[in-house]
Amino acid sequence: MTSNADVLIVGAGPAGLALALLLLKNGISVRIIEKGNSLSVGQRGATIHPRTLELYKILGILPEVEKRMVHTPDLKIFTSPEGDGPIKEVGILPFMEEQPQYHRINSYQFGQDTHQGLLRDEIAKYGCLVEFNTPLESFEAHSNSVTACISGETATFNWLVGADGARSTVRKQLGLPFHGQSHAPSLACGDIEVKGMANDLWYIWGDTSHKMLSLRSFQVDGRQLGFFMMGGAKVDTVRAAESRDNLVETLYDIIGQRSIEFGDLIACGVWKANVRMIDKFGEGRVFLVGGKCPTGGQGMNAAVQDSFNLAWKLALVHKGASPPNLLQSYSTERVPVIAAILDMSTEIMRRNFAQDKKVESSNWSRGFEVRQLGVNYRNSTIVVDQVTPTSKDENADPFRAGLDGRTRGGDRAPEAPNLIDPEGRVWSVYDFLDVTTHTILFFTPGSTFGSSLDGDERAVVDRDGYAYKHYQVQQGETRIVIIRPDGYIGALLETEEDIPFYFRYIFSS
Repeated sequence: MTSNADVLIVGAGPAGLALALLLLKNGISVRIIEKGNSLSVGQRGATIHPRTLELYKILGILPEVEKRMVHTPDLKIFTSPEGDGPIKEVGILPFMEEQPQYHRINSYQFGQDTHQGLLRDEIAKYGCLVEFNTPLESFEAHSNSVTACISGETATFNWLVGADGARSTVRKQLGLPFHGQSHAPSLACGDIEVKGMANDLWYIWGDTSHKMLSLRSFQVDGRQLGFFMMGGAKVDTVRAAESRDNLVETLYDIIGQRSIEFGDLIACGVWKANVRMIDKFGEGRVFLVGGKCPTGGQGMNAAVQDSFNLAWKLALVHKGASPPNLLQSYSTERVPVIAAILDMSTEIMRRNFAQDKKVESSNWSRGFEVRQLGVNYRNSTIVVDQVTPTSKDENADPFRAGLDGRTRGGDRAPEAPNLIDPEGRVWSVYDFLDVTTHTILFFTPGSTFGSSLDGDERAVVDRDGYAYKHYQVQQGETRIVIIRPDGYIGALLETEEDIPFYFRYIFSS
């Protein structure tokens, strides 16, 4: 029996890789295994929302992400077969001017293969390599360890995290059943080489009441590719996905003309929506991240947020700095969020993929809430809010309440730019956040800079008033804001003496 890491992560998708990087930055050793022979091929799960970009800012990888992502084009909707031109243009995720309360506000396209490749390279800097062709066969959880059988090898770890998708081996062995429903309509999805279609376009032909094709063009290493989704009441998606010839035949049948030339097929598979939920995301020393949200560009983003929520808690408990019951808050905070996202995803599928009615072109447009900037943990038992406490009869929407114009404990930490230090350097709140530490903001009366600050403290002037405005502090007031390592407000306090009141929930005595 071997033991060579603190945490075993099963699955090398974005959630598993992000969790690995978060733990490694916290000084926790990681082993990550993947049953496939490589990382995913293709764009599937490409939409990256601004809340995920904010989290990647805190993680320190946002500049590398922004080098690789591309804007989300508007949709051009055609009839099937195609007529004289598009019948309508729709902004599925309309571009917005940046706003100072958000570090980023727009959603972009960041293909899953590129996403995973970046995260793989980041964990490799810590000497952590993904082990391919290495399935988890079984595991046994104990009071102080987890024993796993991995491709015939038996190894022991302190913790095990399943990031192995909707068909998770970890979930099944934990005995956590799905509750919900499978949606019968399926889509054939994948990437194919295209010619005759300019870069960064997104076309849709028809709708799912008959035949529907979505085709978004993009470039990889100088090659023009298209990410396709096709389906509908009159489309045999299983047959279409069986071979390139079948696929191209179906593509041309839906388009109705051959103005676009299709080349090599890069990836293809049949996707079926499942709106299903589990009651908790872990038990004992075993946890689950990701694999819960079917559509609307929510799945990957929600999965990465799972990892951010779990990582700092797991790191503190493993180091003995926090009591084990802190890990219970992972499920109690994330389950309501995922349930709310699934409700929204169900409505998106009903509007866009129902085969019993014609889909209106306006149904493709997404509301602001899909950007996940309203996700919050206001109802969490480890959040303290002495300024605007949530009343017992108030049930805050865990997905949208953070957009209601009030800053409360449990909300995402608002951004605030143009903070000036004594040397004249310009900072923002998000420059101070880190995935390994809590950050405490002290709002104090007056404009005198402190003279006894150590290396972990910094005094700044809120030149444009954004910090006071976004954190809803009046000039002359004293306010303490504690921001967690996952970028959410852990506490809003009125005095410095109240700080231990929050940390008693987090740290061991």
